[in-house]
Amino acid sequence: MPRNAVPRTWNRMFPHVSSVAAGPDSTVYASSLGQGVYRIDDTGNWSPLDDNWPEDAMVNRLLVSRNVLTACTSKGLYIYVGERWEPTDVAIPVYRFRESESGRMLAATQYGIWCRTEDGWLSWAFPDSIVYDLLYLPQFIIAGCESGIAVYDRLTGDWSEFPLRTAVTGVAVFRGRLIGVSDRGQLIVGNKRGGFDIYRLDGLFMMGLIPKGREVYVCTDRGLFRLGLIRDSVTLLPVRLGFPVADADWIGDTIVVATLFRGIQSI
Repeated sequence: MPRNAVPRTWNRMFPHVSSVAAGPDSTVYASSLGQGVYRIDDTGNWSPLDDNWPEDAMVNRLLVSRNVLTACTSKGLYIYVGERWEPTDVAIPVYRFRESESGRMLAATQYGIWCRTEDGWLSWAFPDSIVYDLLYLPQFIIAGCESGIAVYDRLTGDWSEFPLRTAVTGVAVFRGRLIGVSDRGQLIVGNKRGGFDIYRLDGLFMMGLIPKGREVYVCTDRGLFRLGLIRDSVTLLPVRLGFPVADADWIGDTIVVATLFRGIQSI
């Protein structure tokens, strides 16, 4: 099979897929709502990855980091090694895991940001706040929090907080602008004046942002969109419409899409 090809992986037993991640060998991993994590092989067969899986855990996000499958769950942060799940020291609800090129690890959790150190995982920032998303940049770390957006300057070691009237559940950078989505389905756009503008598009609920190279994709209840610019204004360009999209990942040039009602689709 070509590296940029994806088999038809939709399975009627698991139409509700909340997160998807692609491995280096074109294997697809998926979490079905309330059904744990599955591996999908190149023939489209689903097999459960349930050895040592935490009972009643809900998956918030799957990802493959340095070829290791990682699950952010309601029971903590888990990694899949040796064909079984291994818990980390982070045993609280985790929403996002990030690893920098240097190997530094951060987790966005129910109780702030946790950092992996030589002494293990330790609470680092905002212990009294929910942090939903993290973005690791060369100079900055950006956090989407229940109270707004926070930016950490890695050169000065200082945090700057931008309170908003909504929780920020996803963050990204697009064409030099800081972008977010809220728990109310709104689009949040940095206005280049030290603040943010919040937009609600009629009939569209935005659920997540997925950076890919210089592009940023938007998961919505009506399909997958890509951010664009028209006369310096951020706009949404349709990629695939017709069903709610919860997550996406890439195998080569093919987009593997997790949908809430139609399983996994490929674009």
